[in-house]
Amino acid sequence: MQYAGVEITAENLKECYKRGGIAPFYTLGQLWHDIIDNKTIEKANGDLDEDTYHRYLLARDAFYEATGYDENTPAQNVELQDLHRLQQHLRSKGRKQSTIHQYHAKCKAAFTLAFNRGKIKSNPYSQFKMDKGEKKEIIWLTTKELAALTKKDFSTARLRKVRDLFLFQCYSGLSYGDMKELEVRDYQENEKGQIFIEKRRKKTGVRFLSMVLAEGKRILEEYDYELPILANQNYNAYLKEVQDICGLDKVLTTHVGRKTYVCYLYQKQVGIEVIATIVGHTTCYTTLKYYAKMDKQTIFKELRKRHVANERKPETKDRVVSSPEAQEEAKQRRAKKAEKEADTILNTLRTSGI
Repeated sequence: MQYAGVEITAENLKECYKRGGIAPFYTLGQLWHDIIDNKTIEKANGDLDEDTYHRYLLARDAFYEATGYDENTPAQNVELQDLHRLQQHLRSKGRKQSTIHQYHAKCKAAFTLAFNRGKIKSNPYSQFKMDKGEKKEIIWLTTKELAALTKKDFSTARLRKVRDLFLFQCYSGLSYGDMKELEVRDYQENEKGQIFIEKRRKKTGVRFLSMVLAEGKRILEEYDYELPILANQNYNAYLKEVQDICGLDKVLTTHVGRKTYVCYLYQKQVGIEVIATIVGHTTCYTTLKYYAKMDKQTIFKELRKRHVANERKPETKDRVVSSPEAQEEAKQRRAKKAEKEADTILNTLRTSGI
């Protein structure tokens, strides 16, 4: 009772005994307060970014709206059916399954925390199957598309800056959150003169070591190592304009730049363990499943090098079978030619006195 914040009185002790525990005293308001309080501390320590923190608030509001419960509802009253109501509510709002999964993940974290602390007798999410939805296709830009984007002349300085920011992500592999936090002192140079960035990811706290490619270094020098960072919402909106002006059939987002960097290294046969370390992934599985993709031409080239491709052999002319008369004429021509060559050699020898 003390741990759950229930006042210890004879009446409350008797009520807890009758109801079978402290759960009826622990409300949804307290449940959400506990998880958000935890996330507030993580955010203050730099272990959680603002966007992720905000998603917990969105998940809380969606949960109340979907179930009809409020802050005073006992947390133990939540059942499996309520989670299905949340699922249907989010679908009715047009949310994709991958987004719905993220809402459930935040709600699950709240109920799991309460269950682990002994504040609810059972966790409704223990029997709920979390569906992540279909895996999204990995979208990235080819070297040809990057070249077209680089050469494009934009009429406004705003769009040129947006283009340059996106290209820097393509040549550094940084997420928007990590790029936003960059300071001039974060750029380091090794003994070979290569520029690299070694920090911890803002989102996960995992250490990464990003090598800035040559084109990325050019962009840094152009802005004197102080990139013109924009607000995330504006950045993504402006990227849509860049996409339309360049006539690209791929939707440009801040994350496409990061994936382009990974795919480039992957095609250059950089080890997947190295790539995972560069971009700050805790496992190679994440890199392979959500980031790394190889284009068709690279696949064709690799198979050709190993002589396993079912290539079509060069066409050969069909052999023409001559008639007996034609064969005899050809034989006589060859004989005359040989006789003539022999006479030439004999004449040469006589002239030489041999």
